[in-house]
Amino acid sequence: MSVDKNVIDYENDWIVDSGCSNHMTGDEQKLLNVSEYKGGRVVVTANNSKLPITHIGETLITPRFGDQQVELSNVYHVPGMRKNLMSVSQLTASGNYVVFGPRDVKVYRSLQPTSDPIMQGQKLESVYVMSAEAAYVDKTRRNETASLWHARLGHVGYQKLKVMMKKSMLKGLPQLDIRDDIVCAGCHIILVVPRSSPTSRLKGDGGEVAREV
Repeated sequence: MSVDKNVIDYENDWIVDSGCSNHMTGDEQKLLNVSEYKGGRVVVTANNSKLPITHIGETLITPRFGDQQVELSNVYHVPGMRKNLMSVSQLTASGNYVVFGPRDVKVYRSLQPTSDPIMQGQKLESVYVMSAEAAYVDKTRRNETASLWHARLGHVGYQKLKVMMKKSMLKGLPQLDIRDDIVCAGCHIILVVPRSSPTSRLKGDGGEVAREV
């Protein structure tokens, strides 16, 4: 089934939100390495209702307007949320750059003249969107992805993962397709928010923000 690239696909696309403190989704099936959330935060929606955060995990995104698969870490599962939100503050926490233009948005690891974006989206319906051909890897293929094994082994370098695979150094490690252009956003993102420190209440582009309670 064809997808209209000028219309937001709320099931798969990710809205780039400058007021959202964490990546979040209402679809737990999008998450890998899921664990129970034990923090003290809730999500406050545009109409002041509160949604609980139940789990935290990782997700893999293949942007519709790019050719690199990107992994996002520390993604909240928020049951009842109807949008997938990509947090600008979480992307920039470790030095990445998010550049908004009149018609598009790009994420860079550096702003050198020769740098290519690791993610690229466009402006749709007055918001910036990282549109995805497939916002997550099908469950039947998850155990065969390089990104999953990269995360499972403590974010080991992809070159080292190639060596481990070639020399059969780890029992159970399958033959993986490790592309040169694969990027793990989690390796560049470190965001620590003390549970005791309050966060300001903001409403982002998607209308939701996580806060301490």
